[in-house]
Amino acid sequence: MKSFLKVFPFFFLLSIFFGSIRLQAQCPSGGVEIFSQQSVTDFQTAYPNCTKINGDLVINDSSDVVNGNYTADITSLAGLSKLDTITGSLTIRSCSQLPSLQGLNHIQSVGTDLFINENDHTDFKTLAGLDALTSVGSSITIRLNDNLESLSGMGTLSGSLTGRIKITDNPKLGSMTPLSNITAAGSDVTIKRNHLTTLSGLDNLQTIGGFLNVREEPVITDISALSSLSTVGNNVLNISNNPLLTNLTGLENVTSINGDLYISENGELGDCDAVCHILNDSLATGYIVGSNKLNSPCQYLTVLQSHCATLPIGLTYFSSRITHGTVYLEWETSSEKNNDGQFVEKSHNGRDWQEIAWVDGHGTTEELQDYSFVDELPYEGINYYRLKQVDYDGKEEWSHVISTYYEGKEKSIRLYPNPANKQLFIQHHLAGNVQAVVYDSFGNNVLIINDLSKAIDVSVLPEGIYYVQIQNQLQVLNWQKVVVLR
Repeated sequence: MKSFLKVFPFFFLLSIFFGSIRLQAQCPSGGVEIFSQQSVTDFQTAYPNCTKINGDLVINDSSDVVNGNYTADITSLAGLSKLDTITGSLTIRSCSQLPSLQGLNHIQSVGTDLFINENDHTDFKTLAGLDALTSVGSSITIRLNDNLESLSGMGTLSGSLTGRIKITDNPKLGSMTPLSNITAAGSDVTIKRNHLTTLSGLDNLQTIGGFLNVREEPVITDISALSSLSTVGNNVLNISNNPLLTNLTGLENVTSINGDLYISENGELGDCDAVCHILNDSLATGYIVGSNKLNSPCQYLTVLQSHCATLPIGLTYFSSRITHGTVYLEWETSSEKNNDGQFVEKSHNGRDWQEIAWVDGHGTTEELQDYSFVDELPYEGINYYRLKQVDYDGKEEWSHVISTYYEGKEKSIRLYPNPANKQLFIQHHLAGNVQAVVYDSFGNNVLIINDLSKAIDVSVLPEGIYYVQIQNQLQVLNWQKVVVLR
């Protein structure tokens, strides 16, 4: 009996030791790759109580290649249902037979990156199955999911990411709401080629360590969800090729861009007031603005700069109208300080200006003052106007730009075909030496044509929007927009 009692504690301690080893072996020691439905079953069999992956979890149906043939057969992730923590990255990629992410419902945190790419099952419309996920350490990439309509079903993420946010090429994606509590991205943010009408989901994003790209969103009309954004850390703030975007409301609180402001090729963008402070206070290192809404302050950089300039006069309105073949300009000030007067400036393209009149000011006054001027020689096509206000000490400031379209006394100049493919013809009845100058959408001179009786070869030009200026030795006669398509 005494001998048994002496031996028993030894076996008891031994059983605890080996029991501990068994508990530690409930999960694999490193990362896990799931490449078939059988590997989901094998994981469940080998680690039935595993809750934590110490490394990356990769679910990649395209990696199961047998004799050179790719066979996709993952239809359920139920065998992973005990997992709650991934210390590395979580990748779900190329699972064409997977209708949902059900089975990952207990995952609360991903230590580094979340990748959801190239999953094109017809029922893969949401991220239902990631409803417990509230923390991603580094980056979020969601791209090339053909039928994904919403990020709903994923838990509401919060806090700061050390990496990027990349939501691209999901042609049906209309909602990013689960991202709404993310406050910072340490690297780039790219939103491109989805089906978003707004950027709802980025409502609390304050800081971006890299660049911001909102590009090629075919139906976006509103970026006001960016109103919390203050800092873009590197390279560029890029809003481009969004055909239905009408204004930049949402960028009014940006106070730092360590790179360029790039606003281009947004066909309906006519209100850029939200970035005026960026131009006026030189908050970016460079500026590229072009090919936005025709005849608007957003069309060119110089037009926008003039529009955003502040005046020492209280300009309550500045307008133009066509009257009997002339352009009648009128403006009103509510107050003036040391106002010597204003030059009326005119342009055919919004970039190159000439002074056409001087109108005396009223010095310093708090009373309403009305002014007017008649331009008796308007250009055929678009005419741009602005005021250059001059103080008694010679200081100059510019007003915003207005414009009006003048058909001309007769429609004497016609460009065809428009759009053009290989050749462009100019029909006119103008006397004397007349020349055509072709500019690209950024104002670069790309062609000069001295003989307008011959076809213009536009096959040498890339696809895009161009502006053709018809002029003689004395003045610009006409200015028309031409599209080159292949």
